[in-house]
Amino acid sequence: MNNIIFENVVIKPSKSGYYKCPFNCHDSRYPQPKWKTEKGFMKHLEKCNMKPSVVSQREMKKQEIDNQINEWKEILDELKPIILSNLGLNIGDEICFIKCIVVKDTHEQRYNRMVRVRYEPILRYEAVRTTITSINFIIPYQLPTIENAINLVYLNQGIKVRDLIKWEDAQVKAKEMTEADKKYREECSSYR
Repeated sequence: MNNIIFENVVIKPSKSGYYKCPFNCHDSRYPQPKWKTEKGFMKHLEKCNMKPSVVSQREMKKQEIDNQINEWKEILDELKPIILSNLGLNIGDEICFIKCIVVKDTHEQRYNRMVRVRYEPILRYEAVRTTITSINFIIPYQLPTIENAINLVYLNQGIKVRDLIKWEDAQVKAKEMTEADKKYREECSSYR
């Protein structure tokens, strides 16, 4: 059995004549695989996802993505004053939106396990009126512009700007959505 030099790493066979991958690519729950033939071991090394060249490529791609996101964050920081002036919302303003409440979920706890008791959750929609306590921006995963900035803004603890609605419209729409959910579940139960 010969020593193998692969990507500047010298791999020696064990005393019993087996090759083992030095890059620790196996699942630790199972024994480390071993190869008797040099040809089979070389085939594994070519495909190994933990060899140094593949690991360095992954690190470079991750670094490129991080640099791109940081660049987009800087662009967003420059656009924040313009976006906030276009929104016309300030801290302390009153807003309305529709909140979805899960009355009964599809699964319930029975002893030490979760049991499926219905196919669709029972939902209720309510119109909610609140005041703005904070205006936040999510991390952009695309180039931020003034046009798509409305998707990056959220109020308080996750209220999206596109979900805001007038109070009178919110009450009517919440009732309609609750009735539509009830009708949908009745229709679905008639199919079963």
